[in-house]
Formats: sequence, C-alpha cells, structure tokens
Amino acid sequence: MCQLLPTLPSWASALPCRTQACEWHPQAPNSKRASSCSPPWRQVPQGCSGAASTNGRSGGAYTNRSVNPVNTARWASTPQAGGYSEFHQQPETDAVMDYLTNLSPPARCLIGGDINVRHDAFEPGAVNLHRGGELVQWASEHGMDFVGEIGVPTHAAGHVIDLTFSNVAFASTTVRQDLHCGSDHQSMITMLPTTPQTQLSDARIKITDSQLEPFADLVRGLMVDMPCPEGVGNVAQLDDLAQHFTQSLLAAAQAVSKPAQQGRTTAPWWTADCRRAHRELTTHQTEAAKHQFKDAVRKAKRAYWRQVINEARDGRDLYRVVAWHKLEPNLRAPPLVIGDQVIEETAAKAEALQQAILKRYNSADDLEYDPLDDEHWSGMGNLPWNPRVGMEEVERNTIGVQSTSPGTDGITVRMLKACWQHVSLFIQQLYNCCLRLCHFPRAWKLAEVAMIPKVGKRDRSSVRSWRPIALLSVISKGLERIIARRLAYTALIHGIVSPQHGGALPRRSAMDLVAAFTHEVEAAFAQNKEVSMVTMDVQGAFDAVLRRRLLQRMAQQGWPRELLQLIDSFLTERRAQVRLEGTTTAAHQMQCGTPQGSPLSPILFLLYLAELLWQNSELRFGYADDLNIWRATHSLDNNATLLRQDIQSILRRLIWRPHVSTRAKKARAVAQHIRSLGKTRDGPPADALRKAVTTCVVPSLLYGTEAWYGGRTQPARHTGRSGEVSSRLGWHVGTVEKVLTMAARGVLPVFRTTPIATLYRDAGLPSAMVALEEAKIRFATRLQVVDEKHPLASRIAPPMITRGRGAGTRQRSKTKIQRLGALLPAVNRPTLAIPHYSEGCGTDPTEGVDKKSATQAFKKWWRSQPSTDLYVFSDGSERNLDNSRQVGYGFIVYQGNKQLASFSAALSPMSHVFDAEAVGACRALECAVKLLPCVTEDSSNPQIWLCLDNTSVIWGIRGSAAASSNWAYNRCHELLRQHNVGLKWAPGHMGIEGNEEADRLAKRAVSSTAAPAYGLEATPTVSGIRTVAKQLSQEARRKWWSGACGKLSDWYRGWSFSRPTVEYQVKAPPELTMPRHALHRWLALRSSHGDFSWYHRRFQHADARLTCVCGHNKSPEHLVLCRHSQRHFLHWPKRPAARPHNRATAVAYLGSLTPTDFVELLDCTQFYTRYCTR
Repeated sequence: MCQLLPTLPSWASALPCRTQACEWHPQAPNSKRASSCSPPWRQVPQGCSGAASTNGRSGGAYTNRSVNPVNTARWASTPQAGGYSEFHQQPETDAVMDYLTNLSPPARCLIGGDINVRHDAFEPGAVNLHRGGELVQWASEHGMDFVGEIGVPTHAAGHVIDLTFSNVAFASTTVRQDLHCGSDHQSMITMLPTTPQTQLSDARIKITDSQLEPFADLVRGLMVDMPCPEGVGNVAQLDDLAQHFTQSLLAAAQAVSKPAQQGRTTAPWWTADCRRAHRELTTHQTEAAKHQFKDAVRKAKRAYWRQVINEARDGRDLYRVVAWHKLEPNLRAPPLVIGDQVIEETAAKAEALQQAILKRYNSADDLEYDPLDDEHWSGMGNLPWNPRVGMEEVERNTIGVQSTSPGTDGITVRMLKACWQHVSLFIQQLYNCCLRLCHFPRAWKLAEVAMIPKVGKRDRSSVRSWRPIALLSVISKGLERIIARRLAYTALIHGIVSPQHGGALPRRSAMDLVAAFTHEVEAAFAQNKEVSMVTMDVQGAFDAVLRRRLLQRMAQQGWPRELLQLIDSFLTERRAQVRLEGTTTAAHQMQCGTPQGSPLSPILFLLYLAELLWQNSELRFGYADDLNIWRATHSLDNNATLLRQDIQSILRRLIWRPHVSTRAKKARAVAQHIRSLGKTRDGPPADALRKAVTTCVVPSLLYGTEAWYGGRTQPARHTGRSGEVSSRLGWHVGTVEKVLTMAARGVLPVFRTTPIATLYRDAGLPSAMVALEEAKIRFATRLQVVDEKHPLASRIAPPMITRGRGAGTRQRSKTKIQRLGALLPAVNRPTLAIPHYSEGCGTDPTEGVDKKSATQAFKKWWRSQPSTDLYVFSDGSERNLDNSRQVGYGFIVYQGNKQLASFSAALSPMSHVFDAEAVGACRALECAVKLLPCVTEDSSNPQIWLCLDNTSVIWGIRGSAAASSNWAYNRCHELLRQHNVGLKWAPGHMGIEGNEEADRLAKRAVSSTAAPAYGLEATPTVSGIRTVAKQLSQEARRKWWSGACGKLSDWYRGWSFSRPTVEYQVKAPPELTMPRHALHRWLALRSSHGDFSWYHRRFQHADARLTCVCGHNKSPEHLVLCRHSQRHFLHWPKRPAARPHNRATAVAYLGSLTPTDFVELLDCTQFYTRYCTR
C-alpha cells in the first residue's frame, strides 16, 4: 500500500521506527530524471503518520522546505495489502512522479494520496497538468483502477488532486464531508473488502420449507369459518374482515414458525481445532498458544469459505457468492444533525427522521373542499374502468411476483404461495369487495418505513441523506399492483401522460428517454444549432403529494368517480412507523403524500405531474420526479452566454467517457471478484462462473449503449463528403475490452499469457466488438417493436425534404436512431393494450396429458358435442425453397361433421410458422363469425370452437398478445369478447380429421404455385426480423473471429476437439462442465500455454521443471506419448486401437476425445499427479 502525504516536520525522522520493510520494496527508477533524486523510501514512525498528516494539511509551523518530500515514505504490512508506503508529491515536482510511474505494483495493492496532478479521467473537463496523462497511462497498463469518486472535489479549490488507485476488487474511496476537520483538503475514507460476514438473524417470522405444508394445513382449517366477502355490505365490515383474515394468517404462521434465536450463535467456520486452540489459549496464556489459536482460526476460515465457493454450483448459491462484493460494514449511522441539535440515540434518530422526512409536508396547501362530493364534482369520467378482477389477474399480481419484503403483518409472498389454493378465492372476492365499495381496508394502511441511506450521499448526519421505503402488506400490494397496471395502460392508450414521461409506465425505460434526447441533440448539432438544457428535481416527490389536488387533477383527466373514491380511501388515514437499526417507533398519522414503496404510488405521482409535461411535450422529458427542459437555436441567449463564462467549454459533440468509465469501474469490480473465486484447482465450475459473467458483468458494463454506440463508423456529417468516417469510439471499445478480458480470465483456469482471442472462444463470451454490435442490433430490433406512441417511434424516420431538389424524399440519416432504424425491415408495430385475462388463461392447454391420450379424448369430445356448433381447425407451415423461406396457413370450418368453408394463404417470407398459426387462427375465427348468420337457427345459439395444435398460440389468445403478429391476437381478443368462443387443444399429426385437413391446406400455401401474400399478411413480423437480427449477430461474430483467429498460432488453429476451434459462438462450450483442474489441462493442451518446456524457456522460468519423469521434455502431446501413460491404457476401455507413437497420432487421438473422456483419461493415467508434476 502506498499513500502520498504532505511533508513531515523535521523532528519526524528522529523518532523511533517500528514498521517492517515491504517485501515488494521497489528499486530506484532507471530514468535519467529519476536517478538524480534520493531513493523515495524511508521508514518513519507509525504513530506519527496521522499527526504529520494533520499538521501538514492545516498549515503547521513548519514549511514544505523542512524536509525532502521524496524521503518521507513508510512501508508496512497490512491484512488486505502486501505493503504500505506514504509520500508526498508537490506541484511541479518530478521526483515522486518518476518513482511512481516506474512502480510495478503487486497483487492487492493500494496507492493514493495528495498527488497534485489533474486529468479528465478524475475530473471531467480538467486540463492535463503536472504529468497527469503519464499517471493515467501507468494506471491503465498496470491494472490500477481509480477507486475514488470521479468529479467529486477533494480540495477547497474545487479540484480532484487527492487520488487513490488499487487493484483490490471492490476497494473504494469516498469523500466524507461529515468528517471534515477544517483543512483545505477533504477528509476521505478508503474501504478495503475483507472476509464476508455471516448474516445477522432476523427477528421476524421465519418459516422453513418443511414448515410450509403445516402452515398451509392450518390456513385451510382457518378458512372454513372465514366469512365470505361477497356478503359484506359496508366499509366497517370490510375493515373487520380484512383485519380478521390478516390475523388468521399471522396466527397460523406463528404456530408453525421457529422461535427466534436468543443470544449469539456459533460462527459457521468454527471447528473442533478452533475450540481446542481456544481452550489452550485460555488455559496457558502464552505467545505460542496465541499464535497457534490465530493459525487455527485462519485455516478454519480459509477451508470454510473455500468449501462455500467450490460448492456454488446452482444459480442461487452462485449469485449469493458473487453478491459478496456488495457487503458493507455493519456500522451504526453517525449522529443526526438537525439545526443546532445533535441526536445520537437510535430511537431518538428514528423519531427525528419521522418528523423531518415523513412529516415535513402537511395538507395546509391542499384544497379546502372535497373534489369528489356532489357539489364540486366536475369530472367527465369517460375513461374505462372495470370494477371486477378475475382469478388469473389476482394470481399474477399477488403471488406471480418476485418475493418482496413483508409489511407489519409479517406475511410473505412465499407463505401466500404455499396456501394459495386455500385463500385464492377469498382474496379475489376480497379485492372485488374493495372495488365494489371503493374502499381500502384500514389494516392495509399501516406501513413500516425503513430508512435507507441514499446512494451517493456522503453526509449521513443530514436527514436529506435518508430515503424512506414503506413496507406494506403483500396482500394489499396485490390490489395496488392491479390498480397501478390498469392506470398505467389506460393513461398511455388514451394520452393522459406525455409520451416523453417515464418511470411507472409499461414498455418505457429511462434509457429510451436518454436515447430520444440524444437523438434530438445530434439532430440539432447536424443543423449547426446550440443546445441548452435545464434539469430539475421535484423535492419531496411522493411525500409532497396533496390528496385533494391529486383527485382534482385525475377528475379533470377523465377518470371515473368510483376509481377516485378508491384512490381517496387509499390515501386517507394512512399511518407509518419508522424502523432504524432494529428500533421501531410508534405509528403516526400521515397528513399527505403517497407511500414510497407502494406499487400504486409511482403512477399516481406521474398523473399528478402529467400537466407539467404536457405543456410542451416536445421540449420536455421526465422520468419520475426528474425533469429535463431543452432548447435548440442558432444562437445562445444571454443566459447561455453567462453559462459559457461559468464553465470551461461547451462540447460540440456528445462525450460518453465518464459514463463508460463509471460502468467499467462497476463491472471491473465484479469481474475481479469472480476472478478471485476461480483458481486452477479450486473454485466453482467454469460454466457457473460464465453464467455469473453473462448476468452480472456484461449487462452492467453495457448499460446505456443505446445512447452512445451506433457502430465504429458513421456517415460523414458534411454533405459534400461520401462514405463512412470513424465515430471515434476507440477508447470506449478498449475500456470495455479490458473488463471483458478480466472476466474471461476469471472464468477459465488458464495462464496469464494465454492469447485474449482464445479466452473469448474457450469461455463462450463475447469480445468487446461482438458485445457492442449485438447490443446495437438488439436496440435496432427494439426500435421496430415499440408501439406508435413510444418516444422512439416518431424519431426513426428522417425528416422529409419539403422543397428544392429531392422534394418528397427523406433526408439522409443524421442520428444513431435514424441509422439503426433502417438496419432492419419495418414491421406492423404492436398495439399497446391492457393485459388480457380470460377464463383459464393460466392453465396449461395440454392439461398435462400426453398427445396420444389427448387425441383420444379430443375425438370422443368432438363426437359428443352438438352438431349445431362450429368447429374451426387451423394450422401453419414453413419450408425453405431455393434458399427462400415460404410461410403459409390454412383453415377449415365444420358444423358438426359437415365442412362449411376452407381457405389457405401465404405470409411474408420474413415470418415464421408461429405467425402462420396465429394469423390462421385469426382468419379462421373471422370466417366462422361471418358464417354464424347463415347456419344459426331461430332457437339455437351455436358456439364456436377454435381447435389449434400450437399451445403457444392458445396461450396468446387466452392471455396477453405476443409481439409477433400482434394484430392477429388483438383481433382474436375482440372476437372472443363479442361472441361465444371456446379454445381447444387438438394434438397435431395424430389423425384428427380437421387438423390433418388444415395441415394439408397450409402445406399447399407454401408450395411453389401458391399466390403471394398481400395486405397485413405481406408485412414482415417481429419473429421474422428477429431472425434477421440473429443473422447480423452471427455475421458480427464471424467477422471478429476471422480477424482474431488469423493472429493465433498454427498449433491452436490446427487443434481439433469435439468442438472445432474454428467455430466461435457466444454460448457455453461443453468442456466448461469439467472440473477446474481437468479444464486447466484441457485448455493448456489447446493453447500450449502451460507447464511445458518451451513455455518455461521462453519466459525464463529458472526454477521450472522441464522434463517428465521418463526423461522427455514436457509437451502438450506427451500426455499420451509417455510410456507411463501408455502402460495405464490397458485398464481403460476407451484406449486407442493403436498406441500413439508420434506427435501427429497423439494430437489426432487427443482431438477425438470428448470432455468426459478426457477427464476419465486423466483419472486413469494419473499423468499430471504422479509422473509429469510441476
């Protein structure tokens, strides 16, 4: 560890020294400039470090000339770093910079202090001063990340000059203003990760998996005497029933739950050796016993955590291990400072936070009248609202969600799932009763508010650094989620909220708004305009919502009165109790606001601010409580002129370096952690670590690429130039590449010199170029599948040329969205619709029956049905003819056993059989509806039965529509609401008459003589363009691999395993399931970078063993050429017919082995454990 400090007083060198020398003590630099200065290390007293730092920074009695700054250094061992040193860099002093840039830091190293250099890598917009560029280059070459906060000033002058670098995973340095001591430098704290701590026990109700069944049995008994909600006639009865139901569930849980553990528990790593050593220490109290006890504890901890890591094979255990990097010190929050009052007690802090945050706003500014009473009601109530909920909708929104934290009742989603079959009908009736009476039960209005520190807030002593999160009843959140989703879809469909307002709306994300705003900026720059932007934040947000003003705003928007009465009940008489560090306050009445943590609060807040965004929907963007107003003109006004004077420059192009650097820093921390988990012999399987990389590293690293990556080239901006020019993203791609390379090295047990291209291929991971190209193609696909009202949809097509040459045509693409919008064919965009729920939409169409039994049951059912009903069979077909895809559908309509109509038609070649099945079902249903008047007798009301063999289409017709062929599903939903239609699964190709005839018609539609598609059927579908996108991704991978493979050795390119090396795919190779020690040997054979004689000679490993015990040089093929290995072939069933006798036959035999065979070969020969050891 190296720490750069101010100069020390002259008396510091006279004090006794008790620090030990660092094992990685560097040599003096060889450069001419550095050789003139004295060696930059000297031991100083460990106890004087803090005093010297304080006096130096606060301007003590001595000056900087009192001692040579290069000579003030200290080295010491620490538990988290190999060594420790501190020294000072004065401005315009080269000695220390020469020394620092010539260091070769070891593993787990920390270097930091008052370095006095400037660079935009630490301070965006800063000018490179005092050799800051050399420092950045040195840090990049040695893998030393800047672990401080980019752009956060560390000096009173507003600059970032106190810098910290480290290669320790998850090391971080933050500025702590609450610890400021009055000097011109800010106080900073560096956190180094240590061994993960075990989780503290939770005092809440805990039910194990074995106790879930007894819990469900108790609930079943309690539900027998539970009153039916359909008989509730007033709100008082509803309150009592909801309270009684909640108490019944709580009583059942308490009856089967484990009692809370009292006192302290034994650490999981505590072993018999630890107990024996501890007993010896308490008995003898000697230095030897102390060292023996510490040694036993270290070994026990090391063995326990190694076992935890090695046994992390499934996803749940693996992600728990990967999440270790998120652990933070379990420290108490600092005292709160409110005005002149300092509050230290936890209970007092909880009460103070409740008063300062939850009660900072009141209803004094709210309306004096009730906007819902008859006298003041002025709403139109023209928006649709359904006061009933079905079982499928209740199930999806109550237990079909991720497990959330329980509220004050202690009931969890996991517990509800266990007893769902006993309580589902009651909960549905309870929800319908709430909607019928327009009332939220009082038992659901009590929230336990957990105070969580805000991310990025450093001063924890301020109340503004805490965020209140309301923990509500999961039963209440089910109804809130239903109402919220209905409000969100209705608001989007009917234009209540601006298309550029996001935060609680379906199919809208923050990156969509960022990409849309980036498009506007690029378009303005292309027209030589200046862009000015103002960002605003609504203070308080949810806590400041005034109930009656919200209801008045929603009434003006057209929401029905019954819904507003329900919202009024939801916001009235709410109570909250604050929980902080295990202490809970008493419940207090809330005067205004919506609970932050409720699924209903975000959409209510968006409706509250809707008018503000609609005032100018083109120049205003909003996400939750953040607003952005921008302008683009040919000249800046006076305000912009003053703004230019305040900042250093106005960028004429968008710079994404800070964003990419931040994302890379976060992803690198996880990649370093993954790399620390996997060793050559120990660690999780490589396929498990690869899964961690693809789910934890790659998404975090590529977040936001929609806004900044549109390809390595782009069209020239000037109209006079043709062709492509560089988009100047080399630094961005290189930064992404470094993180992905580190992650790949963590997955594979290989040597550091293994070529990078082989890492990606052998790990099945994307390179930086492949990952970015695939992200670009995914965004291009998203541009085609968003609905018409999406903020990106209106920005895809370039503007029309209205006059002059080329009038009536479109301008050339000038922005990333316009270029990517033309990458894939246009499709018929999906329609934004409220989720569709029908009876049985959550039931498997096959009902768990095999095709043979289902066929017999279907034929029997058809024979027993009335002959007046209509039976519709449809099918789809797809085939490739002359390298061209042909897709079509066919259907036939029966009344009883009589054929009434049949039809077949082709679809767009850019579609699939899934689309043909959906379109065929739609057209068949339309035909049957048209035939109804012709076949209906006066007294009969025939039913239409739609019989399909594709279960995916049945799912889409019963439930929400799929994106591909979305118009067909929406048309089916409309016909299902208007007519008596039933769905039936008819197993395909099982001899069912109607299905076989529909299949014959579908095959006729894809024949060479079929007529081409027309109308909606001729439009490319979403599944079709996804196939095109997949082909583009494959081409990007092929292009990168063809360039990278040519740089690899002939040995690697000529090696042939069960999966050819010339193939590169972004998926897990089968060999990753091998044990890590066997995978290491497998990959070493393939790359020849391993324990081989040529490798040790090339890298001058003087202490390496170059020969096998048989006397031959170590080589990859010697595994099967060694006489000791061949002697063991007699005991192996899969031995070669002829023993390998030269290099060619050995490589051919090894290349024929599967990963399983290779592991068995190693176990059989014991070559690397007995004969060819390291």
